[in-house]
Amino acid sequence: MKSGETVMVTAAAGGTGLFAVQLAKLAGNTVVGTCGSNEKAGMLRKLGCDRVINYKTEDVHKVLRKEFPKGIDLVYESVGGSIFDACVSNLAVHGRLV
Repeated sequence: MKSGETVMVTAAAGGTGLFAVQLAKLAGNTVVGTCGSNEKAGMLRKLGCDRVINYKTEDVHKVLRKEFPKGIDLVYESVGGSIFDACVSNLAVHGRLV
């Protein structure tokens, strides 16, 4: 991954998500993480997530469209379903989804 990108990590409070968040921050990126509880959101903020989206209380697609209008440069996606669809819909030009 490059430095200075916007990186999104779904299931960011999970096993591999935690590593992805930390690596993206260490590389000098803006990090967006999704999770399903306020407790996990707090933990992700402490790890350095710049924007945490609680998918149970916020619409992921709407948040991404409004707050990141140029799209997401790199997505580490491990949830599927509507979260996957929101990620694909909000990829930047030449964005990557893993």
